[in-house]
Amino acid sequence: MASSLLASPPMIPTISSAVVVRSGLTCPVNGATIDLKPVVERWPEYIQHKLPDKNYVRVLDTTLRDGEQSPGGALTPPQKLEIARQLAKLRVDIMDVGFPVSSEEEFETVKTIAKTVGNEVISIFLLFIT
Repeated sequence: MASSLLASPPMIPTISSAVVVRSGLTCPVNGATIDLKPVVERWPEYIQHKLPDKNYVRVLDTTLRDGEQSPGGALTPPQKLEIARQLAKLRVDIMDVGFPVSSEEEFETVKTIAKTVGNEVISIFLLFIT
């Protein structure tokens, strides 16, 4: 419900630092809009194995990959995209969205999510190498 309060486009976490500006809220009940003083939020720049801000907690979500490991847990590509959008609205920093080498459909789904919701695809193999 809280995500429906944002009048501006959703906040999208990125690999590098991001700046998000919100300028208004819309009431989901009557549609009234409240103008606010713009709020600027910053995410710390992502540097592997470094904590630039020790007070900032990064959230890594594996719902889209591990969620399909249970019996009957298969999601369609549109369902995965919608879940990814909602995770972005929740300001999840890193999403593990699937295993793109498992099938052509999974590859296209991961690519679509990266283009629509995120800004960079990190290969699962790179995570194991580093």
